[in-house]
Amino acid sequence: GGIELVHQHGGMELFIGLLRAADLSVRYYAVAGVQNMTSAPECAVRVRGTGVESLLEVMLDCGNEQIERCAAGALANIRRAVRTEREKQGAAANSRPRQPGQ
Repeated sequence: GGIELVHQHGGMELFIGLLRAADLSVRYYAVAGVQNMTSAPECAVRVRGTGVESLLEVMLDCGNEQIERCAAGALANIRRAVRTEREKQGAAANSRPRQPGQ
């Protein structure tokens, strides 16, 4: 879909780079883009550990309601995707047949 296409062409990296922009409107569109991109679980999992979460957490108290709302949405998307990924990994590990003596 569109999210994967944007990600393949470096759109997510562009949005992430613009999260620190001095211009408030640029920052808003960047965080809105991150929120939209992270609505796809595969994209949300990819940004885990890149420092994006700490940037988004700072934005939660920036004083701009629209930015705060998008940052909260992006963080929720990332955390949900990571939790789902862990659950899948746990289910896969539990479904493997155990070897004798384990």
